Amino acid sequence: MKNNEPVAVTFMDGNTNLFLRGTASVVLQLNTGDNVWCKTESIWGSNIINGGSTLSTFSGFLIQAV
Repeated sequence: MKNNEPVAVTFMDGNTNLFLRGTASVVLQLNTGDNVWCKTESIWGSNIINGGSTLSTFSGFLIQAV
């Protein structure tokens, strides 16, 4: 998410007993005051990951200061 707008989405089908994982890489041009974060969601009533056991990691790197 960047300033409340999604910039990448990863879908995982929860119809399995295996640990699921997905990845996304994004390069963003940011301005002073921009907010960037990860958000995980479960969708109930479907076979998408549910049960509230979603985990995520986030890494950010400054490529070039302007």
